[in-house]
Amino acid sequence: MNGLSLEGIIHAFGEQPVIAGMSLDVARGELACLLGPSGCGKTTLLRLAAGLEHLQRGRIMIDGEVVANAADGHHVPPERRRVGLMFQDYALFPHLTLAENVRFGLKGASFRGFRVEEALARVGLAPFARAYPHTLSGGQQQRAALLRVLAPGPRVLLLDEPFSDLDVNRRIQVREATLDLLKEAGAATLMVTHDSEEAMFMADRILVMNAGRMVQSGSPFDIYFHPADAFVAELFGPVNRLPGLVRDRVVDTPIGRFDAPGLTDASRVEILIRLEGLAVMADDGTDNRPSFPARVASSRLLGRSSHLSLRISDGNAGYIALQCRAPGVLLPNPGDVVQICVDRSQVFVFPA
Repeated sequence: MNGLSLEGIIHAFGEQPVIAGMSLDVARGELACLLGPSGCGKTTLLRLAAGLEHLQRGRIMIDGEVVANAADGHHVPPERRRVGLMFQDYALFPHLTLAENVRFGLKGASFRGFRVEEALARVGLAPFARAYPHTLSGGQQQRAALLRVLAPGPRVLLLDEPFSDLDVNRRIQVREATLDLLKEAGAATLMVTHDSEEAMFMADRILVMNAGRMVQSGSPFDIYFHPADAFVAELFGPVNRLPGLVRDRVVDTPIGRFDAPGLTDASRVEILIRLEGLAVMADDGTDNRPSFPARVASSRLLGRSSHLSLRISDGNAGYIALQCRAPGVLLPNPGDVVQICVDRSQVFVFPA
């Protein structure tokens, strides 16, 4: 296939297994995000694809060419793979100007059509062409590092947490410009991140990793609304948890009845509800959705949303603590009773 293909990758550092049987494909023009917690093997997978680590088990192909095969020891060195690798620290040369850094990858090769000055102008860096990296902001350094990676026309791009050193506001601005550049480059792009929102924004496809294994692969929509298990669901933020018991393929809870397809009767389950899956209803009587009363324990304004801590009756003289994230400003007083409804698309039932 045209793009990047990793087959049956197994890797360990000493006695410590890091990747436990990973296979994935990234097509030309596709941007795939490896999403998972720190230490799950994401960066190691990138280093193997780039040729910075030798394969212990498995095979790697780029545009149909075998660049690494553990079975026969075949290993194409990094400089001959036409792979662009961008680390989170950007690794710009401090003694070279911005233009010289971008031009560095073109030395000794004839890649037509890439004009450094035009490329710098396009990402707003033309005024800094003769500036040195230490005089630039983090966002400017990030864009310069990306241009340097793109300059030689790589077949595959490997990005390791490329926005992690930027503040929140700058990160939002820079990743949009980065996405445009990556799409125009047309290379197979594999990006590592532990930020679920970043993966949702950037990726055509999200590859969820945990403990060296692929847990789930799919579009951002599928991963968010159809998580394979509780681990995947929790990657996208905190959740409320309720225990339950399956009867006739449904689970009864104090906040409603939820389907439990594929789960056997009498099996114990855990119901996960995202914070944004609970909504406070308007008290004007215009909303006819099923609802339940909840007493407010506290409310906090987060800026674009409000966070409510709630308590609901468990039906046995006790209560269940829930959290809700409501858009905009919603600050009821502690002790107030509000009506809550549930967005069922944000509710997931898994075996306990």
